[in-house]
Amino acid sequence: MDEIEYKLPKNGDQLFKSGEDWWHDAYIGLTEQEWDVYAIGYKMAGDLIVQHMENIEKNNLVFPIVFLYRHYIELRLKEIINNGYLLLNIKNDNQIHYMKEHNIDKLWNETKNIIRKALQDQAKHYVEALNKLIKEYSKIDPGSYCFRYPIDTKGVPLKFDISHINLRNLSEVIEGMANLLDEVSIGISENLGFKSEMGE
Repeated sequence: MDEIEYKLPKNGDQLFKSGEDWWHDAYIGLTEQEWDVYAIGYKMAGDLIVQHMENIEKNNLVFPIVFLYRHYIELRLKEIINNGYLLLNIKNDNQIHYMKEHNIDKLWNETKNIIRKALQDQAKHYVEALNKLIKEYSKIDPGSYCFRYPIDTKGVPLKFDISHINLRNLSEVIEGMANLLDEVSIGISENLGFKSEMGE
């Protein structure tokens, strides 16, 4: 049996660099508009952990999993707001505010307005299907703290109204939410592309 090397930091170590084993390199030369890459990455990370957790301690993994999925939702909502403003020619002083906002309930309320204006035919379908689930996520973690830290910003220990989360179920419900949010994102992006082609 191979002996496992016990790692410690040493002079010459470098965190961020390319390697001779280039197949382990990841490309990060993104433009500022590529929200999609960030959103998809967080969801993929959550999915991968759930898929490979069969014999792993779930009580530790629940925190990063729930955070990763939540951050996917936050990023997708911000993308829809950002692109929706561009599509609808909305000059909104709140745009910068929304990009700094972490409360997904507030982000969702603005996203609903964008969906209703930008995707009128499908708006009812999108809003009704997502509303209850976004509210549920927001209730358990309104400000993106509960699954990152054991205390809030005032040092008060965080507590939950529930004691168990079935991670398989969470992943499956998130998949449905992601499919719908991705449809909204694609629809708005396509309309934005048509608008650009028309020179509007």
